[in-house]
Parts: sequence; structure tokens; C-alpha cells
Amino acid sequence: MESRRLCCVIACGLTLAAWAAPAGATQWLFVGTFGTDSSGCGPNGSPTCRTLQQAATNASPGDYILLESADSGPATITKSLNIVGTIAQGIYSPGAPCLTVSAGAADIITMTQVVCDMSGAAKHGIVFNSGKRLVLDSVEIRNGGGATCGILFFPHTNSELSINNSTISNFGMSGNGGGICLTPRTGHNVKATANYVNFLSDRFGVRADATGGPVSLLIANSNIQSGNIGISSAQHSSVFVKNSTVMGNTTGLTHPTAGTLVSLGGNLVTGNTTKGTFTSTSAPK
Repeated sequence: MESRRLCCVIACGLTLAAWAAPAGATQWLFVGTFGTDSSGCGPNGSPTCRTLQQAATNASPGDYILLESADSGPATITKSLNIVGTIAQGIYSPGAPCLTVSAGAADIITMTQVVCDMSGAAKHGIVFNSGKRLVLDSVEIRNGGGATCGILFFPHTNSELSINNSTISNFGMSGNGGGICLTPRTGHNVKATANYVNFLSDRFGVRADATGGPVSLLIANSNIQSGNIGISSAQHSSVFVKNSTVMGNTTGLTHPTAGTLVSLGGNLVTGNTTKGTFTSTSAPK
């Protein structure tokens, strides 16, 4: 069992040494199809957990959770954790968001190489209510029906989002749904980056709305394609775009209610029914 678990980590291009903090500070917990949930499941030397929720409950802040199952189930995260999927494994979650983050103001949650499939259900993929930072790398979030968002970033803390090398597709069939929805609650702010992200067939590729508090977003090296609106910067949001393609949408760019939408250069906005405009262009840095 121990050798099998270690091989799974190496197969993902990860090693325990590469991820681990100083000895004794963190541990790995494992989630698999043939696991059994219990208060002691997860760590090496213990039975594998069946669900991400049980592993998250058992974990200590800063621990790592390895998903070896494609149907690990939804989870609410309330502490700093690092969630890692083996290739093509993740969370099949038509009944609830794959992740709901309701963590402390200093907590950081990371998720790497995980698939979140909502299977057409009218549920958000990830809901972020509170925490310091959410970091997503090499994730796929897909297939949310209704007025839903792949990532609903709706914090009542000052929070940051970083998403890299990922795809969000087929979210938001109605209303204000879409790929990423940045909408801080009153009195709080959001800072976000999206780098090498594909937004495919989402109602809004990216929707920033600063009604509750300031929103600053950098989109770089990304593709926003085949949706209703590519990028929306509303209510005094500040969105910066560089080296990205906005193509095949009903409307490419929009900035209602004094939103700021700045091109930093290298962008291609083409093939949209209505192109839309940037509010300004700044020289590449």
C-alpha cells in the first residue's frame, strides 16, 4: 500500500519531498475509491478515506490531500489545505459545489490537477466565502447549469485568487453565471490573476463586479471563447488583459457602470458578434 501511494504521487510529477514542509509539520492524507471514512482515515499507515470531506475534516492546517478517485465528493474547507489530484481524478459533484471555502482570514487553500464536474447541475463549481488566498493550478471545472459560476469568489474577507494552466467550461446558462465571478461582499476587496486559462462556452467568461468592494484582476495568456460575454468589468472594477484572445463570443468586451478594462498589449479580440472596446491601452511591461 505504501509503495502504491508513493508511485501515485510520482506519477503526478510530484514527490513528497518537493511538497513537504519541515519534517513533522505536515502530512499527506489519501482519498480513494476503496477507502472507508472514519475519524482516523487518511494518513500513511492508516486506512484510505473514501471522501475528500472526511480527509479535510481529519487533516491539520497545512496538510496535503491526494485524491486517487474520480468521485471524491464535495467538501467544505475551513483551514489551510493543499489538495492534489492524480491525473483525471477529482470531484464529481452534481449535488453541491465541489469546494466551498469558508476558512480563516489568514488561511491559504491550494488545489492542483483536480477535475470538478457538475454534470449539468445548477450548482457553482467552487464557492469562496472567506480565506486569505485560493490557488488553483492545472484544474478543470466544467458543466454547471443555470445561473452558476465555475468559481464564485464572494468573500467577506479581503481575499486573493490565483488560477493557472486551467480550463473552465460550460458554466452559466442564464443570469449572471459564467466562468469566474468576482463579487466581494460589502467592505472587502478581491485581487485576482488568471494566467494560461481557457474559458470555453461560459455565459460570462470572466465577470468582475465591484458593487461590494474593489476588484482588481489580471488576465494573461488566456483564451475566452464561444460565450455570451467574454470579459465584463462592472461597477468600478479594474481588469487588465495581456497576451489573450477573446473570440467567438456574442459580445467580446464590456465595462458597464464605470468599469475599467485595460489592454496591456498582445491581445486578439476577433470574431465576436459585437467586439466591444477596452477603456484604455497601456504599453506592455
